[in-house]
Amino acid sequence: MEELLDLIRNLTRTAVRRGCREATVLIDRFLTLSGEDQVPGYEIWVFGGVTMTGQAQISEGLDILALGLAVQRGLVGTQLGSLRNDPLLPAAVKHDYVAMGALVLARKMTWGPCLVPPSTANDSASLAPKPKFQCLAGCSEGVIFDLLRISASHRVEKLADLVCAPDFVDVSPAFGPTSWGTFFNDHAWTKKDLTPEHIGDLRDLVSAWSRFEVEKRSTLELGLDRIASSIQRNRGRFSLQDRILDTAIALEVLYELQSPELSYRLQTRAGHLLSDTTEGRINIGEEVKQFYGLRSSIAHGKKRVDGKASADSGFALAQRTLRELLRRGSFPDWERLVMSSSNPPA
Repeated sequence: MEELLDLIRNLTRTAVRRGCREATVLIDRFLTLSGEDQVPGYEIWVFGGVTMTGQAQISEGLDILALGLAVQRGLVGTQLGSLRNDPLLPAAVKHDYVAMGALVLARKMTWGPCLVPPSTANDSASLAPKPKFQCLAGCSEGVIFDLLRISASHRVEKLADLVCAPDFVDVSPAFGPTSWGTFFNDHAWTKKDLTPEHIGDLRDLVSAWSRFEVEKRSTLELGLDRIASSIQRNRGRFSLQDRILDTAIALEVLYELQSPELSYRLQTRAGHLLSDTTEGRINIGEEVKQFYGLRSSIAHGKKRVDGKASADSGFALAQRTLRELLRRGSFPDWERLVMSSSNPPA
C-alpha cells in the first residue's frame, strides 16, 4: 500500500512539471510493461583496475563505459563521482571514483510486475522481482568480471553495484541510480589500459560462453573462477604459492580429474586436447610435470617455493585449456579423445 501511495505522489509531481497528458502516458506505459514483466532497466557495476575512454559494446545488452559517460546517461548517480564530502558515508568508502579512473559495466535487464526496483546481488532474500538479463541469462556478473580479468590479464576490483530504470524515474525516484552498495577496498592497485584488442577478446569469450553446453557450464565456471582468482593474487607473502594452487585447482576442474594419478592424467589429457603432434604433447607433458612439482612442494609444506616461470607456464596452460573448451562448446569425452587420437608422426 505504501508503494502505491508513493506512486500517486510521484505522478502528481510529474503532472505538475510535465503536464497531465505526459504523466498519463508514462504511467500507462509503466503499468503495461510491468504487467508483461518487461520493465526495462540496468544492472550496474562500478569497477577499477583497467581504464578506457568512451564506451564499448561487449554483447547485445552488455556495455563497458567510462564513469562520467554513465553519469550523463543517468545510469550512475553523481554521488559516485566524488564521495569525499558526503557526511553520511563512513570514511572507508569516501573515494573519488572519477579520479581512480573507474569504469562501469552496464547489463540490460527487464523485470516485473513491480512498484519497486528489482532485487540486487546484495538482497537475495528480498521479495522484489528478480531481473531477467538480455546477455548471459542465468549467469552472475562474476562470470563477466572473470572473463574480463582473463582478457586483460590484470587485477580488476568491483567497487559498487546498483540497479536503475532511467525511463521511469518519474514513476519512482527509487528507479534512479540512487540505491547502491559499496565494496570495502583499502588496497591500491595498478591501472592498465583496456585496449581494443582486450575488448575484442572479451567479446569473443562472452559469445563463446553463451554457446557453451548449459548442463556443464557450472563446472567450467569453477575453473574460470580459479584462473581469474590466480590473476588477483599479486600481493602478499604467499602470493606466488596461492597463484600456483589456484591454477592447479583450475586445471583439475577443467580436465575433470579424479584420483589417482592426477599428474599423469593431466599430462595425457592436456597433451591430446591442446596438441596434434607428438612433439607438442611431449612439451605439454614436461610443462605439467614441472608445474605439478611446484604444486606438490606447496601441498607438502615447503616454506619457500621458487619457480615463477613454471607458475606462469601453468597459468598459460590453464588459459589455453579454457579457451579451447570454449571453442569446442563442451567438455570432450576424455577417454575417447585420448584413445581415438591418431598416432602423429614423430
